[in-house]
Amino acid sequence: MVVLRYDAVLKGWWIVTFLDEVAVVGQIYGDTKRRFPDGRLIMTSKVLTSLLKVASGNVIQTCNSRYLLVGTTN
Repeated sequence: MVVLRYDAVLKGWWIVTFLDEVAVVGQIYGDTKRRFPDGRLIMTSKVLTSLLKVASGNVIQTCNSRYLLVGTTN
């Protein structure tokens, strides 16, 4: 059994590129670090996960957090 470990869920997300870096923008839910209230629109820091794995149902890694991506991109 695979256990997904993540700090928060991002819904209604999309990929943002700037220079040679990638981030994800979306609504955050269940932030275990208590940084943001549910439903707040956030932009992650640089995504360290391969761009090929930035997809719904996957967990992505940033500099300080792990996010579960839910739903389809907008």
